[in-house]
Amino acid sequence: MKKPIVAVVGKPNVGKSTLVNRLVGKRLAIVDDLPGVTRDRKYYDVDWQGRKFTLIDTGGLDPTSNQRMLFLIRKQVEIAIEEADLIILALDGKNSLDETDRNIAQKIRKCGKPYLLVVNKIDGNYLNLYNNENILQAYQLALGDPIPISSMHGLNVTQLLDFIVESIPLEQKEDIEEEVINIAIVGRPNVGKSSLVNKILGEDRLIVDENAGTTRDSIEVYIEKDEEYFNFIDTAGIRKKRAVFQAVEKYSIARAIKSIEEADIVLLIMDALEGLTDQDKKIIALIEKYGKGGIILINKCDLVDFDEEKKVAYQNYIRENISFGSYFPIGFVSAFTGKGIIEMFSLIKNVSSEYHRWISTENLNRLALKVVSKYQPPAKRGKSLKFFYVTQIRSKPPSFLFFVNYANIITNNYKKYIVSQFRDELGFLGTPIRIFVRKREGNRLS
Repeated sequence: MKKPIVAVVGKPNVGKSTLVNRLVGKRLAIVDDLPGVTRDRKYYDVDWQGRKFTLIDTGGLDPTSNQRMLFLIRKQVEIAIEEADLIILALDGKNSLDETDRNIAQKIRKCGKPYLLVVNKIDGNYLNLYNNENILQAYQLALGDPIPISSMHGLNVTQLLDFIVESIPLEQKEDIEEEVINIAIVGRPNVGKSSLVNKILGEDRLIVDENAGTTRDSIEVYIEKDEEYFNFIDTAGIRKKRAVFQAVEKYSIARAIKSIEEADIVLLIMDALEGLTDQDKKIIALIEKYGKGGIILINKCDLVDFDEEKKVAYQNYIRENISFGSYFPIGFVSAFTGKGIIEMFSLIKNVSSEYHRWISTENLNRLALKVVSKYQPPAKRGKSLKFFYVTQIRSKPPSFLFFVNYANIITNNYKKYIVSQFRDELGFLGTPIRIFVRKREGNRLS
């Protein structure tokens, strides 16, 4: 179903993200007293009394500022207004109206879209809400009756939800049932993650700035390509813990790690000029830890004279210097020119296929016989290991359960040997393999 879209707009620090969290019913948007925490537009699904809609959280809007970041945020808000079926203008009920509020109200009146006016941060006795001077001032904006709320305490939020569902169109049926590949884009700050997403989209969907740390929260972008669906999750740059001081950045990095946990495939973006760093290695270990399909993308390759020989040498250099993820395919892209993006999509589809792959029990047992015969684990306390059979217990990532006579004989090194042999025989490009062992009485694998 195609859901109606509701955009929440307003000047910085009026409590838009807190309001969004209330409307969604979860603490999803990052909230901080620091103005400008929200920069890109963020999309959330809301279900109220059986009515579903998409909510857009936007950055603080200043229609007149020429400051670069505020200008970029303004472009994002303007796109959200253009997309929306309903606009919510949020005011700060603890402060009087100012020229910024009036400029935003004028922009909303001119856009011709349905709107609701909300006065936030109204705390105290409910019966006295309408005696508040700042609520009365809101009538000057000529946007109808203001709705007083406290998004911090939830006051009047259910009434606002009722107004929203009364003001939005009904959902529209869509013919296509989407099977979406969820892809987290991760890496250190300023390696070009947001630029890559913008190049894939062919538009400036995400704010890009030369200063590191522009992306504050994980941003989801759905893309249809060749009748397949991809959900790219652009994340904040992951820095070393000792380099992180602001609470906002700590939240951002936590969200980035959460995005890895929830993804199917993770694209680790590296800077071709900087090469592999210790932080890249730690991110690779995180991808392995959470059992995700992984791809390493070397960005900014337009700045390096990469011929095929140099690409192979660069790939070998990376694989020789990582202890995890040596099975990740390594691609080369330029977020500036778009070179390598077609190959990137091919890698994503291949790794996704391997990540969801199932192997028949018959083929697994045939392979297990070969693997065990090639190298038997040493006996332990006079007890030798006997394999009975193996079966795949799940995909995402592919996981296999071996039934044996003595499970404690199987060491981690022997599990690594099994994984290596399975990978040689079955491939599993870019995906971890999990091995589990269980004791069982019965016939030996034969």
